[in-house]
Amino acid sequence: MTVQLIDITPNAMEKLAKIASVCYQSKPSEKVVKKILDLGHWSVFEHCYATFKIDMSVAVLLQITRHRHLSFTVQSSRVTELKDWREPEDMRVTIDIEHIMDEYWERFQSGRYSPEELMYMLPKAAIYQVYVTGNFRAWLEYLPKRMCGRAMKEHREIANAIKTILAEKYPEIFEDVKPRCQYCHDTSCLFGKETKKG
Repeated sequence: MTVQLIDITPNAMEKLAKIASVCYQSKPSEKVVKKILDLGHWSVFEHCYATFKIDMSVAVLLQITRHRHLSFTVQSSRVTELKDWREPEDMRVTIDIEHIMDEYWERFQSGRYSPEELMYMLPKAAIYQVYVTGNFRAWLEYLPKRMCGRAMKEHREIANAIKTILAEKYPEIFEDVKPRCQYCHDTSCLFGKETKKG
C-alpha cells in the first residue's frame, strides 16, 4: 500500500482566511478559519485541494469511488498489465489469489489474449495505481468514515496515511480529524467501545 502526496494547495491557511473573511466582512484571520471548521461550515474548505497517488486493490477502489466529491484517474486494465496484488491475512485465500494472478501473468505474457479479455479474470485483490484529488471539504468528510474501526483494513490504512500527510501539511485543519465514534451505536467496534467507556 503506497500513498503519495502529488500536489496540495500552497498557503492554504492564508487563502482560507481571506475567503472566510468575506462571510463575516472581517479582517482575514486563521482564528475565523478554525471557528468555521469547528462549527462545520465547510463550504470555505472547497477552495483548497490535495491530490494523492495511491496503490489500492480493486476492493478498495470499489469503495473509495462511492465518495463522489473526490475525483479519480485509474490505471487501465484494458491496456496495461497489473503487476501486484494485496495479500489477505488468511493463507488459504492468499494461495488462491496467487494461483489466479500467476495464471493471469502467464496468459498476459503469452500474447495470445488481449488485456481486455484478461481483465475479467483479475481478483479484487489486484492492485491499481490511482490518482485521487479532493478539495479539503471532501477529505474532511471522507477521512472519519474510512478511518473508522469498522472500515475495511486496507482502506483504513489508506485513510490513516492520507490523514497523516494532510495533518503534517495543515495541522490546523486536519490534526483533530478522527472517526466520529460518539455518533456510532456499533459497540462491536474497538473504537466505539473505547468512546462509550468515557
